[in-house]
Amino acid sequence: MLTTELKKGDFVILKNGWRAQLLENSSNTSLPLCQVWGDYTEAGSVFSHDMLATIEPVDQSGARAGPRVRDHFKPKGSHEDNRIWRVKERIEH
Repeated sequence: MLTTELKKGDFVILKNGWRAQLLENSSNTSLPLCQVWGDYTEAGSVFSHDMLATIEPVDQSGARAGPRVRDHFKPKGSHEDNRIWRVKERIEH
């Protein structure tokens, strides 16, 4: 997946392990506007080369498919929710 194919509302994992949700993605810039859950929850531009993959929450009742994000990245900050995330697709740069 290319960064220009990301849509509003997509969740991504960043290089530092933080999660972000796209608020706006303009195909003519490499700085999409995101809400980032890190040490603090804040909104701002994120460099596209800092995005590793799109992620989605796993349904707790169903069987798990694909690698879980929690297995690979330790979330930082106090935003810890009990959802388990899985990698949907790697982002190409």
